Amino acid sequence: MDPISDTKEFFEVAMTPVLQACSRSDAPRAIAAAPTSIEAVHAAADGLHVEVSKVALLLGGSSKPSESEAHSVLEAAKQRFAAVCALLYARVAGAAGPSLRLATGAAGKGLLQACQAFLDSLNRPAEAEQVPQKVGIIRERCTAIMRAPKDNRAAIGVQLTKIARQVKDALREVHELVQSAAVPASDTAEANGQSNQQGSSTADQQDAAAHHSSSRMNGGADAVAAANGHNGSDVADMMVFDGEELTASELATAQAAEQVVRQVLDMLLALIRALSKMPEPSGPELETWESLVFHCKTLETSANDLVADLFGPQDPESVASAAKAVMTGSELILEELPADLPETHSKALESVRDQLCSAGERLQAELDEALQHCNAELSAEE
Repeated sequence: MDPISDTKEFFEVAMTPVLQACSRSDAPRAIAAAPTSIEAVHAAADGLHVEVSKVALLLGGSSKPSESEAHSVLEAAKQRFAAVCALLYARVAGAAGPSLRLATGAAGKGLLQACQAFLDSLNRPAEAEQVPQKVGIIRERCTAIMRAPKDNRAAIGVQLTKIARQVKDALREVHELVQSAAVPASDTAEANGQSNQQGSSTADQQDAAAHHSSSRMNGGADAVAAANGHNGSDVADMMVFDGEELTASELATAQAAEQVVRQVLDMLLALIRALSKMPEPSGPELETWESLVFHCKTLETSANDLVADLFGPQDPESVASAAKAVMTGSELILEELPADLPETHSKALESVRDQLCSAGERLQAELDEALQHCNAELSAEE
């Protein structure tokens, strides 16, 4: 086997235990592995990029290095890659929950694939011009390794922040729908500009709060979540629908639903703030937080379904079903909160519960009225 192919096989063997540990479905072990410092991970990832760059300079050009020179640079790359794998394995070999395994596995798999593609290009003369690009991709994957969550708390925080961003987008979408339906058609252009500015202000402030809390949990985890965000103009550009104009009853329903989605976002942000003040979860506490992540993902889907059902013409029964899913999902989350939440955050979530219940009751009242109106129209037609 030639040295480059041997190195490729070594990389795969070295990363395999990491990926296996990340893909296991059993409960986290009671005893955590030795913690890995961010500095150690940064040093290992930086060192790997340096050694890969040396390999590219020596073997990626037209020069013919000696066998000993090629062996030397490839061995150095192997050692650096093995160091990265060892640190990643230490991170997930102990009390790592599903969120930490998912983030670590994705980062490790991305690095392995980038390194394998780079080594393949060295063995293919026709791809010589792509070698610098492949080195750049490895650099990106090394950066992803550095920014990957370092513990369960950071990994859960990243997951919750991603979910909150998606719900924030849904809130902005329904807000734009309400604003566009609440003004005459001749004023739509002007109103859209005002609503984008005014409607985004609260959501942007909430987004900044989530970003700050995530930053407190992990030096790099917030950057991972931030990469999935959108600014106001991005969302406005994407939300182009040709649905029918809302009737007065449908507009009232959309306005009530907007408040429900807003309270859902407030609940998610309150969870993120609470998590940022908690110690690293383990045992039953970790299981509780991971269960909350699962329910929050389901709630994100339900919130998006609710917003999608608000475009005209509305089907009151479909909106009611989506609203019920949102309220049920929210209640599951609020019922499963960790018992040891700080008092301030526990009170904040109780306040959100009260406001969410009020918003849900208002939406249900609007839907009941809409259903009565539909039934009356059907009776009249008969």
